[in-house]
Amino acid sequence: MQDLHDRIDRKRDELDVKAAEHDAEAAEDDADDALDSASWAVWQAELAFLTIISVTEHDRPPSPAGLIPLTRNQIAHLTTILASQHGHDLALRLRWSAWGRRHQYRARACHYRRQAASDS
Repeated sequence: MQDLHDRIDRKRDELDVKAAEHDAEAAEDDADDALDSASWAVWQAELAFLTIISVTEHDRPPSPAGLIPLTRNQIAHLTTILASQHGHDLALRLRWSAWGRRHQYRARACHYRRQAASDS
């Protein structure tokens, strides 16, 4: 009879350990879900911020001659660089961004001229 009680006690202990492990995994899943929700909320806030800046950029007086307005992706890229890079690299990144915007402006103007010529 004592042997039966010992086996029952061992089985009960095993079940308690498994229940504790399950509870720990559930708590980790809840923490991951909460982190995912927080990450999603931060991402949504960043997207809204970048969209507002981009719209503001497009509503302002024209960009400097020969440059397209900053896009949301360019603003995000430059903001990331500002937050993470050293100052000496910033000037290079800003020049590279200006070059890209100038190139896009020229490509757009060329496309419009070619489109207008084919419509005539």
